[in-house]
Amino acid sequence: MSKSFIFNMGYDTSHVHSVLSKEGLEPGSSVILLVPPGKTGSQSSDKRQENAIHDISNYLSSLDLNVELETMRLKGVFDQDLLALNRFLSGLEGEVCLSLSGGSRDILIPLTLAASYNSQNIEKTYFRSDLNSGLNTFELPDSLFGADSVEKELLELAAGEPKTADQLSQRKNTSKSTVYRKLRSLKENGLIEKTEEGYQPTLLGQILIEKL
Repeated sequence: MSKSFIFNMGYDTSHVHSVLSKEGLEPGSSVILLVPPGKTGSQSSDKRQENAIHDISNYLSSLDLNVELETMRLKGVFDQDLLALNRFLSGLEGEVCLSLSGGSRDILIPLTLAASYNSQNIEKTYFRSDLNSGLNTFELPDSLFGADSVEKELLELAAGEPKTADQLSQRKNTSKSTVYRKLRSLKENGLIEKTEEGYQPTLLGQILIEKL
């Protein structure tokens, strides 16, 4: 079974080497480096990022194990990166090892959230302690709120253009009282929000829709 290693990539590659050495690479494994957008007008930062990726590439080539190296460049925009990382993590197959050490905090926050929404897909999560520099593992909690079948259907119906409770009741072919009760539950769990135009999924709601 293939094994995927995911790293939040900064300029320091030591955490990448540490995890790969501890886990051990096998033929057919893949290493995915999550890369932040380049800093505007900063060629030196882009060069340091390029050198770090080149260092990992050379290390993998020296092992002669036919390990695939991929880079995923993110946008540095929280909601877009969270959705992109959620789609990416939910689509992985085989054993997944994730490192939350190093790299940009702009990626670390959406990456940690997306990982907690896909904790069932992640075998091991590593982080390097700031207290003793040790490499530790921990189990990610599943932080994505659930919803029953009616709530999930209402959430999907509300996607796209905002819908009023009346519109949702008609499309779901169920009573308004039931719709209002389910919408209240969805709102309390942060999955839906009410705007002037009607109800629409929140960012968390969009993630749940993608996982249905």
